[in-house]
Amino acid sequence: MKKIIFILSLFSISCSFGQAKNKVIELQNQPVTVTGKTDDLKAFKHLNWMNDSYLFGGNHKDITTVIVGDSLYLRLDSLKQSGIMSLVTFGDSGRYRQRLFVTPGDRISIILKNKKLIITGKNKAHYDFFIELGSLNLVDVSFNGNLHQYKKECKDIYKKQVEFFNNYTKNHKNVSADFIINVKADLKFKYFSKLMFVYKKDESRVKTALEISKEGSHKDTEVIFDSSKYFDAITLADFKRPELLNNASFKQCLTSYISNYFVDQSIENFSSEKFLAEKDFILSNFEGELQHYAIARLIDSYNSFSASENIFNLKTLIKAYKHNFSKPSYLDKIEEIEDQLQLIKNTLSEEALNSKIMNLKGDTLFVKDVFKNTENSIKTIDFWASWCGPCLNDIVKGHSIRKKLNENNNLEWVYISIDEDKEKWLKKSYELTKYGLTQNQYLLINPKQSKLKSFLGVTTIPRYVVLDKDALVVDGNAPSPLFENQFIKIIKEIEME
Repeated sequence: MKKIIFILSLFSISCSFGQAKNKVIELQNQPVTVTGKTDDLKAFKHLNWMNDSYLFGGNHKDITTVIVGDSLYLRLDSLKQSGIMSLVTFGDSGRYRQRLFVTPGDRISIILKNKKLIITGKNKAHYDFFIELGSLNLVDVSFNGNLHQYKKECKDIYKKQVEFFNNYTKNHKNVSADFIINVKADLKFKYFSKLMFVYKKDESRVKTALEISKEGSHKDTEVIFDSSKYFDAITLADFKRPELLNNASFKQCLTSYISNYFVDQSIENFSSEKFLAEKDFILSNFEGELQHYAIARLIDSYNSFSASENIFNLKTLIKAYKHNFSKPSYLDKIEEIEDQLQLIKNTLSEEALNSKIMNLKGDTLFVKDVFKNTENSIKTIDFWASWCGPCLNDIVKGHSIRKKLNENNNLEWVYISIDEDKEKWLKKSYELTKYGLTQNQYLLINPKQSKLKSFLGVTTIPRYVVLDKDALVVDGNAPSPLFENQFIKIIKEIEME
């Protein structure tokens, strides 16, 4: 009986979405459908697709899902071009993430059983590439003190990836031209991204190769660091490819190489001078969608790392350029940033100050009560949750930095969790006491309706809000303390006032 109901459900959905006014349907307007079977129903309930054509990527927004028994029907509409997407989910059997090359009109079949994810379909060769690429993964390369050796290890793996790709396309004649263009570019820009962003096991955050070279923290200090040679003489022409704006690796490289390679590296990062230099470079060298993307990311980056210093520059650029943005994900982010900039040098609203929070003892307080207890200190509100991996990473790896700021700069940390499960918050809070969470620990009561959360526009976490001794907002979207130089700069500016 369940099978019959499932078939009828599919037919109903197909009818409601599938009727076309014209006989000829453009490839771009064809939906992608996924059908499947599972022994982990929770995994099907949480299954989604990451769409990198959005400003920062994110879950594909136009999805219809039907689950009956152990069967799934999922439909992606509004997929405008072929590209690499990630199928992501989590369930009782574990977490799953698989990159696939997807084309509008694809019919994909998945089986998730016995903790194994099997993907098939008419364009199976498109789906199998990243699965078969397997162990040839740049993620496994870590920095051990020598940039030249680090680059050699990265390049050796990249060469093997290219060789694998060439053999794969030779053996799978049915892969599309789009597949060849996109996957080849993905491998290339993942390699360039790995060269730029260097992971050191003993560091709290990823650093750029240029940061490491300036620190002289790599062992070949007698060898002059030649950035052009290190980055394989990459040129601006490599980035004049608007067709790759749905590729996460390309997008990350585009913005990072503008800031850390093409623009004068003698200018202090995130300074007003650097902002203007990057803006002028983008406007002079890019056009159309490439320019729109680069400007949107420039605005977001400087809002995240130096909003108080660049408030005039940010507001001026947004006012002059906002009308150029047509993509909803771009406009949504820019409008969110506008709201955050309006907070600077303003007090919290009465409704926000009267938001209710709970301490570890179970007492209910108002936010304004916490501020009274810390009125002689600079304050940083850290919005977090027990289930938020990046939040926990910041707390654990940033312990020494937070302690130093507390002792040297009279900075009070106010931890406000947006957990909806009190017990999970309590358990995680006590686990984190060894990382400095010994006081000012609070649970936001009814977080979805909280006026504090809505006033500050907290839509993602971790989120840091810095206030001066008078509880005026200095930065409503401050950088993570792991970016120590940028964070301390904000605190120093307050101390100098």
